[in-house]
Amino acid sequence: MSETHNLRYADYWRLPYENWNEDSWMNYLQKNYPDVSPRLARTYFVAELKVLINNLKPDSREHEKACTLKSRIKVSFTRSV
Repeated sequence: MSETHNLRYADYWRLPYENWNEDSWMNYLQKNYPDVSPRLARTYFVAELKVLINNLKPDSREHEKACTLKSRIKVSFTRSV
């Protein structure tokens, strides 16, 4: 994926899109940025997904995956409130 220039954690998004999920994101941040709290990690995840959605081709599988992940995060935020 070449649309990583606006991403803060571009290394993660270079993984195959099939591997993108909240658990792998949390593991990535915990391993590479251990000082980031789980709450902040989740905030970063949503922000990164927004960048992907705005920059990936709408008909790409990566875009579809980013949209799916973002909608799942929104649902889980709603349920946890």
